[in-house]
Amino acid sequence: MPPIYITSVGKSGNNLNMSWLAQEGLVYRLQYKTSLAPAALRNDVSGDVTAHGASAGKTDTLPDNAGNERFYRVELLRYAGGRS
Repeated sequence: MPPIYITSVGKSGNNLNMSWLAQEGLVYRLQYKTSLAPAALRNDVSGDVTAHGASAGKTDTLPDNAGNERFYRVELLRYAGGRS
């Protein structure tokens, strides 16, 4: 299985677009933290992504008052068929 890492990030207005290496048929979740402190909570970007090829992507719509930095990660959840 290839490693998961973010391959591109682009911003247009309030939309932050991310792509990452993926494996077809696997389900991924994009998450962010607003602090790198160990106790900081991770927030899920709504809607998991099923990869349909060697890459996957997601758009996070930032709130108008997003003054905080966001630190992102991609988490592998499961196979699309429901197997872990």
